[in-house]
Amino acid sequence: MTATGAVRDADGTDAADGPEDIGKRAAADGLEAIDKTKDGRDMTDTAAIARRLFTALQDADVPVIHELIAEDLVDHSPMFGRNAFERENLKESAVRFKTAFPDVRIHTEHVLADGDKVLVHEIVTGTNTGPFGEQPPTGRTMRVQAAHILRIAGGRVVEHWSVRELETMRAALGIGEDGAPHGG
Repeated sequence: MTATGAVRDADGTDAADGPEDIGKRAAADGLEAIDKTKDGRDMTDTAAIARRLFTALQDADVPVIHELIAEDLVDHSPMFGRNAFERENLKESAVRFKTAFPDVRIHTEHVLADGDKVLVHEIVTGTNTGPFGEQPPTGRTMRVQAAHILRIAGGRVVEHWSVRELETMRAALGIGEDGAPHGG
């Protein structure tokens, strides 16, 4: 990564820079520290912001999602015909997903930050015990991966790109592309 980036393991350890260095770099870049994480890191640390967002998505923590997603976010990776990462869509989707998969876990396998961009490789697991869209619960478990690139400015996600394993999720849950149950 670059001198303005930080590399962290999935659990946030082995940082290339300490919280003080990250805060100083953010101030030098004209970014304002909006908050501190529970472990004391400046929220201008893009990796910490990404981790906080994905925890909020897992927990369907709507106020935190609202706080971390810019109102005018640009989503370069629409999903199911809509910009899934736009603030209102993302809040709604997080609640629906948590209802469909109450035991959902989003493990941030890799979080790599470089300047204002963060790459998040996530593994999502859960059991479909609630309605998923128009579909009744299947009782099946899933394990899918996705990779997201977030551009963060002023402590908020302002752009999003992603690659997702939607076909893997549908297959694991026994749901066809048309949303109807199939096989299994």
